[in-house]
Amino acid sequence: MITEVKARGGKVQLSAEFVETIHQHRITLLADQGGQFYVGQFASLRRDVLSFFDEIAGERRDVGVTYEGMKPSQPEPRAPARPPADHRRLDAFGLPAALKTEGIPGPAERAHYIGRDPSSRYFEDVKEIIQIAAKKGANYLADFQIVLNDRNVRTLRSSKWTRELVSAVIYDIRHEEKLRPQKPNRAATVAAAIHEADREKIAKELQETEARIADLEASWDAAASGNQRQKIHDQLSAARRRRTKLFGMLWG
Repeated sequence: MITEVKARGGKVQLSAEFVETIHQHRITLLADQGGQFYVGQFASLRRDVLSFFDEIAGERRDVGVTYEGMKPSQPEPRAPARPPADHRRLDAFGLPAALKTEGIPGPAERAHYIGRDPSSRYFEDVKEIIQIAAKKGANYLADFQIVLNDRNVRTLRSSKWTRELVSAVIYDIRHEEKLRPQKPNRAATVAAAIHEADREKIAKELQETEARIADLEASWDAAASGNQRQKIHDQLSAARRRRTKLFGMLWG
Protein backbone atom coordinates (compact mmCIF):
# COMPACT_ATOMS: atom_id res chain seq x y z
CA MET A 1 0.00 0.00 0.00
CA ILE A 2 1.27 3.52 -0.91
CA THR A 3 1.91 5.55 2.24
CA GLU A 4 3.35 8.76 0.80
CA VAL A 5 3.44 10.62 -2.53
CA LYS A 6 5.93 13.47 -3.09
CA ALA A 7 6.93 15.49 -6.14
CA ARG A 8 10.70 15.98 -6.41
CA GLY A 9 12.61 17.56 -9.30
CA GLY A 10 10.21 16.58 -12.03
CA LYS A 11 9.73 13.10 -10.62
CA VAL A 12 7.31 11.51 -8.23
CA GLN A 13 8.60 9.72 -5.15
CA LEU A 14 6.43 7.08 -3.61
CA SER A 15 6.81 5.40 -0.26
CA ALA A 16 5.06 2.12 0.06
CA GLU A 17 4.61 -0.66 2.57
CA PHE A 18 4.27 -4.17 1.26
CA VAL A 19 2.54 -6.96 3.15
CA GLU A 20 5.08 -9.54 2.01
CA THR A 21 7.90 -7.75 3.85
CA ILE A 22 8.40 -5.62 6.94
CA HIS A 23 10.58 -3.11 5.07
CA GLN A 24 9.55 0.29 3.71
CA HIS A 25 10.55 0.79 0.04
CA ARG A 26 11.15 4.09 -1.74
CA ILE A 27 10.22 3.94 -5.42
CA THR A 28 10.99 6.75 -7.88
CA LEU A 29 8.67 7.18 -10.86
CA LEU A 30 8.56 9.55 -13.81
CA ALA A 31 6.54 12.78 -13.23
CA ASP A 32 3.92 12.10 -15.91
CA GLN A 33 2.81 9.04 -13.95
CA GLY A 34 2.48 10.91 -10.64
CA GLY A 35 -1.15 11.91 -10.96
CA GLN A 36 -2.24 8.28 -10.93
CA PHE A 37 -1.03 7.62 -7.37
CA TYR A 38 -2.46 8.57 -3.97
CA VAL A 39 -1.92 7.67 -0.34
CA GLY A 40 -3.75 4.50 0.61
CA GLN A 41 -3.65 3.14 -2.93
CA PHE A 42 -3.00 -0.58 -3.20
CA ALA A 43 -0.25 -1.68 -5.57
CA SER A 44 1.76 -4.79 -6.26
CA LEU A 45 5.53 -4.80 -6.83
CA ARG A 46 7.23 -7.51 -8.86
CA ARG A 47 10.92 -6.73 -9.16
CA ASP A 48 10.98 -3.46 -11.18
CA VAL A 49 7.30 -3.47 -12.24
CA LEU A 50 4.63 -1.76 -10.14
CA SER A 51 1.04 -2.87 -10.85
CA PHE A 52 -2.02 -0.90 -9.72
CA PHE A 53 -5.63 -0.24 -10.68
CA ASP A 54 -6.06 2.98 -12.66
CA GLU A 55 -9.46 4.24 -11.48
CA ILE A 56 -9.70 6.83 -14.27
CA ALA A 57 -9.06 4.37 -17.07
CA GLY A 58 -10.84 1.59 -15.21
CA GLU A 59 -8.12 -0.92 -15.85
CA ARG A 60 -4.98 -2.40 -14.39
CA ARG A 61 -1.71 -0.61 -15.20
CA ASP A 62 1.91 -1.80 -15.05
CA VAL A 63 4.74 0.77 -14.86
CA GLY A 64 8.48 0.39 -14.59
CA VAL A 65 10.11 1.83 -11.48
CA THR A 66 13.60 2.55 -10.23
CA TYR A 67 14.54 2.15 -6.59
CA GLU A 68 15.99 4.55 -4.07
CA GLY A 69 17.09 2.98 -0.83
CA MET A 70 16.33 -0.60 0.07
CA LYS A 71 15.14 -2.94 -2.64
CA PRO A 72 12.73 -5.73 -1.91
CA SER A 73 14.54 -8.93 -1.04
CA GLN A 74 15.06 -11.21 -4.01
CA PRO A 75 14.50 -14.96 -3.79
CA GLU A 76 17.72 -16.81 -3.10
CA PRO A 77 18.98 -18.54 -6.23
CA ARG A 78 18.75 -22.26 -5.98
CA ALA A 79 22.01 -24.14 -6.05
CA PRO A 80 22.21 -26.55 -8.97
CA ALA A 81 21.30 -30.08 -8.03
CA ARG A 82 24.37 -32.08 -7.22
CA PRO A 83 24.91 -35.20 -9.30
CA PRO A 84 25.32 -38.42 -7.35
CA ALA A 85 28.84 -39.22 -6.24
CA ASP A 86 31.03 -40.53 -9.09
CA HIS A 87 28.19 -39.95 -11.54
CA ARG A 88 30.26 -37.69 -13.78
CA ARG A 89 33.74 -38.95 -12.96
CA LEU A 90 35.51 -40.62 -15.86
CA ASP A 91 37.60 -43.72 -15.38
CA ALA A 92 41.06 -44.47 -16.81
CA PHE A 93 39.45 -45.43 -20.13
CA GLY A 94 37.62 -42.12 -20.59
CA LEU A 95 34.25 -43.67 -19.70
CA PRO A 96 31.80 -42.77 -16.91
CA ALA A 97 33.11 -44.51 -13.80
CA ALA A 98 29.59 -45.46 -12.69
CA LEU A 99 28.64 -46.97 -16.06
CA LYS A 100 27.93 -50.70 -15.78
CA THR A 101 28.04 -53.16 -18.66
CA GLU A 102 25.82 -56.18 -19.14
CA GLY A 103 27.91 -59.32 -19.25
CA ILE A 104 30.93 -60.42 -21.29
CA PRO A 105 30.59 -60.12 -25.08
CA GLY A 106 30.99 -63.14 -27.31
CA PRO A 107 31.87 -63.68 -30.99
CA ALA A 108 28.35 -62.71 -32.13
CA GLU A 109 28.63 -59.24 -30.56
CA ARG A 110 32.28 -58.68 -31.48
CA ALA A 111 31.55 -59.43 -35.11
CA HIS A 112 29.77 -56.05 -35.18
CA TYR A 113 32.83 -53.98 -34.22
CA ILE A 114 35.95 -56.16 -34.52
CA GLY A 115 35.29 -58.69 -37.24
CA ARG A 116 38.12 -61.00 -38.23
CA ASP A 117 40.84 -58.41 -37.77
CA PRO A 118 41.45 -57.48 -34.11
CA SER A 119 43.71 -54.62 -35.24
CA SER A 120 40.93 -53.05 -37.32
CA ARG A 121 40.74 -49.25 -37.21
CA TYR A 122 36.94 -49.47 -36.92
CA PHE A 123 37.12 -50.42 -33.23
CA GLU A 124 39.40 -47.42 -32.56
CA ASP A 125 36.98 -45.07 -34.34
CA VAL A 126 34.01 -46.30 -32.30
CA LYS A 127 36.02 -46.03 -29.09
CA GLU A 128 36.95 -42.42 -29.91
CA ILE A 129 33.31 -41.46 -30.57
CA ILE A 130 32.24 -43.00 -27.25
CA GLN A 131 35.01 -41.28 -25.28
CA ILE A 132 34.19 -37.88 -26.80
CA ALA A 133 30.51 -38.37 -25.96
CA ALA A 134 31.46 -39.26 -22.37
CA LYS A 135 33.41 -36.01 -22.03
CA LYS A 136 30.34 -34.11 -23.25
CA GLY A 137 28.09 -35.67 -20.62
CA ALA A 138 26.87 -39.04 -21.91
CA ASN A 139 26.35 -41.30 -18.89
CA TYR A 140 24.24 -44.29 -19.84
CA LEU A 141 24.32 -47.08 -22.41
CA ALA A 142 21.29 -45.50 -24.08
CA ASP A 143 23.17 -42.19 -24.40
CA PHE A 144 25.99 -43.79 -26.37
CA GLN A 145 23.52 -45.79 -28.45
CA ILE A 146 21.79 -42.55 -29.48
CA VAL A 147 25.10 -40.83 -30.26
CA LEU A 148 26.31 -43.63 -32.55
CA ASN A 149 23.01 -43.98 -34.37
CA ASP A 150 22.52 -40.21 -34.73
CA ARG A 151 25.92 -40.02 -36.40
CA ASN A 152 24.82 -42.77 -38.81
CA VAL A 153 27.59 -45.06 -37.60
CA ARG A 154 26.65 -48.59 -38.60
CA THR A 155 28.25 -51.72 -37.23
CA LEU A 156 30.47 -53.95 -39.38
CA ARG A 157 27.31 -55.97 -40.00
CA SER A 158 25.53 -52.82 -41.27
CA SER A 159 23.23 -52.80 -38.27
CA LYS A 160 22.12 -49.99 -35.98
CA TRP A 161 23.61 -49.93 -32.52
CA THR A 162 21.60 -51.58 -29.75
CA ARG A 163 22.00 -51.32 -26.00
CA GLU A 164 23.56 -54.80 -25.96
CA LEU A 165 26.16 -53.92 -28.61
CA VAL A 166 27.05 -50.68 -26.83
CA SER A 167 27.52 -52.63 -23.60
CA ALA A 168 29.74 -55.12 -25.44
CA VAL A 169 32.01 -52.52 -27.05
CA ILE A 170 32.37 -50.59 -23.77
CA TYR A 171 33.34 -53.82 -21.99
CA ASP A 172 36.03 -54.44 -24.60
CA ILE A 173 37.31 -50.86 -24.37
CA ARG A 174 37.95 -51.55 -20.69
CA HIS A 175 39.57 -54.94 -21.44
CA GLU A 176 41.36 -54.12 -24.67
CA GLU A 177 44.61 -55.77 -23.56
CA LYS A 178 42.78 -59.14 -23.58
CA LEU A 179 41.02 -58.37 -26.82
CA ARG A 180 44.02 -57.82 -29.07
CA PRO A 181 46.74 -60.44 -29.62
CA GLN A 182 50.00 -59.48 -27.98
CA LYS A 183 52.72 -58.56 -30.43
CA PRO A 184 55.78 -60.77 -29.95
CA ASN A 185 58.83 -59.12 -28.44
CA ARG A 186 61.34 -59.22 -31.28
CA ALA A 187 64.35 -58.90 -29.00
CA ALA A 188 63.12 -61.72 -26.78
CA THR A 189 62.35 -63.88 -29.82
CA VAL A 190 65.84 -63.37 -31.25
CA ALA A 191 67.45 -64.09 -27.87
CA ALA A 192 65.40 -67.26 -27.53
CA ALA A 193 66.43 -68.37 -31.02
CA ILE A 194 70.09 -67.74 -30.25
CA HIS A 195 69.78 -69.62 -26.98
CA GLU A 196 68.18 -72.60 -28.69
CA ALA A 197 70.91 -72.63 -31.33
CA ASP A 198 73.54 -72.61 -28.59
CA ARG A 199 71.88 -75.51 -26.81
CA GLU A 200 71.89 -77.57 -30.01
CA LYS A 201 75.57 -76.81 -30.51
CA ILE A 202 76.41 -77.74 -26.92
CA ALA A 203 74.39 -80.95 -27.14
CA LYS A 204 76.23 -81.94 -30.30
CA GLU A 205 79.61 -81.29 -28.66
CA LEU A 206 78.55 -83.28 -25.61
CA GLN A 207 77.62 -86.20 -27.83
CA GLU A 208 81.02 -86.03 -29.54
CA THR A 209 82.80 -85.80 -26.16
CA GLU A 210 80.98 -88.90 -24.88
CA ALA A 211 82.10 -90.80 -27.98
CA ARG A 212 85.72 -89.62 -27.49
CA ILE A 213 85.68 -90.72 -23.85
CA ALA A 214 84.46 -94.17 -24.92
CA ASP A 215 87.27 -94.40 -27.49
CA LEU A 216 89.92 -93.31 -24.97
CA GLU A 217 88.69 -95.83 -22.40
CA ALA A 218 89.00 -98.57 -25.04
CA SER A 219 92.48 -97.35 -25.97
CA TRP A 220 93.52 -97.46 -22.28
CA ASP A 221 92.69 -101.11 -22.11
CA ALA A 222 94.69 -101.81 -25.32
CA ALA A 223 97.74 -99.73 -24.37
CA ALA A 224 100.96 -101.76 -24.32
CA SER A 225 103.25 -99.38 -22.39
CA GLY A 226 103.13 -97.07 -19.44
CA ASN A 227 103.87 -94.01 -21.54
CA GLN A 228 100.88 -94.75 -23.80
CA ARG A 229 98.64 -95.18 -20.79
CA GLN A 230 99.81 -91.91 -19.24
CA LYS A 231 99.11 -90.05 -22.47
CA ILE A 232 95.64 -91.63 -22.74
CA HIS A 233 95.01 -90.85 -19.07
CA ASP A 234 95.71 -87.14 -19.59
CA GLN A 235 93.43 -87.00 -22.64
CA LEU A 236 90.70 -88.90 -20.83
CA SER A 237 90.83 -86.55 -17.82
CA ALA A 238 90.53 -83.50 -20.10
CA ALA A 239 87.57 -85.06 -21.97
CA ARG A 240 85.77 -85.86 -18.73
CA ARG A 241 86.27 -82.28 -17.43
CA ARG A 242 84.85 -80.96 -20.69
CA ARG A 243 81.88 -83.31 -20.39
CA THR A 244 81.13 -81.99 -16.89
CA LYS A 245 81.29 -78.40 -18.14
CA LEU A 246 78.96 -79.15 -21.08
CA PHE A 247 76.44 -80.77 -18.70
CA GLY A 248 76.47 -77.59 -16.61
CA MET A 249 75.94 -75.38 -19.68
CA LEU A 250 72.91 -77.41 -20.75
CA TRP A 251 71.17 -78.02 -17.42
CA GLY A 252 72.96 -75.86 -14.88
